[in-house]
Order: sequence, then C-alpha cells, then structure tokens
Amino acid sequence: MYDAARRCFVVNANFARSFEKIGDVANAKLFDGKARTAYDMAFYSAKELGIPEEQVKRDVDAATQAELPRLVRDQAYLTASAKFCKERGMM
Repeated sequence: MYDAARRCFVVNANFARSFEKIGDVANAKLFDGKARTAYDMAFYSAKELGIPEEQVKRDVDAATQAELPRLVRDQAYLTASAKFCKERGMM
C-alpha cells in the first residue's frame, strides 16, 4: 500500500493542478483532497512498516519526480494510473 499511496498522491495532485489551471475550483478541491488522503495513507502505511517520516518525505519527492513528467506527457499512462488508483480506493 505504501508504494501505491505515493503513486496515487502524485496522480491526484496532477489532476488537482490540471483542474485548477482551467478554473474548475470544485474538481481541483476534490482531487486535492484525494491527494491529501493518499499522502496520509502513505504516512500511515510507512509507520506500520517502520519507515521513518524523513524517508517517507524523500520517497514522496522521488515518486513525484519520477511520475509527474510521465503523467503529463503520456495520456495512456495517465489513464492507466487513474485506473490503478481507483482500483485501490485512492481516487
């Protein structure tokens, strides 16, 4: 769940920023909330795994650096990632 939560944080944050850019405040807030939930899930699952908070922050940053460019440029990957998160209840 730790890896999935980090990935879904990035996916939801990407959707939130996309909606924000086009002025869709309601959907931007919706996906921002989903991103926060995924972020919290990453921290909770990390705690269960004994992963220190500082490592979680580094891992989330690394996930953002790895995932975001691909989400932006690859529509098929974005769609697959959204499906991945929906299937895990994180979108």
